[in-house]
Amino acid sequence: MNCFSIIYNDVNRIEDDIVRVFVDVDNSTWSGYSIGGLGADRMIEVSGTGGLVRSAGVFTIAGTYPGQWSWLQSGTVSFALGYHRMEFGAALSLANGTARLYVEISAWDGGSDMLGSNG
Repeated sequence: MNCFSIIYNDVNRIEDDIVRVFVDVDNSTWSGYSIGGLGADRMIEVSGTGGLVRSAGVFTIAGTYPGQWSWLQSGTVSFALGYHRMEFGAALSLANGTARLYVEISAWDGGSDMLGSNG
């Protein structure tokens, strides 16, 4: 099942644009951070503004319950920027060679997009 929504919210303004890819590496909703119907064990995060990346990393969940926002950096992200485009990649070990993803994009002006995949 795929879902897509756009939400504009000026209450939680940030100064960077942020892309987060939540990855359920073990395909279990019972472990990891609960988001978009999956249990994210890893998070890839790239943030920056004005066409520059300020930070990029792979993070492993450190929380003790599914809704706890607690992550430890566990790897690096390779990225490339182009005209209104960004590509990035990270090495992850996946159970059974597959993983479910949830993508969250937040803009400096409060806009956001989300895309989830259960396949």
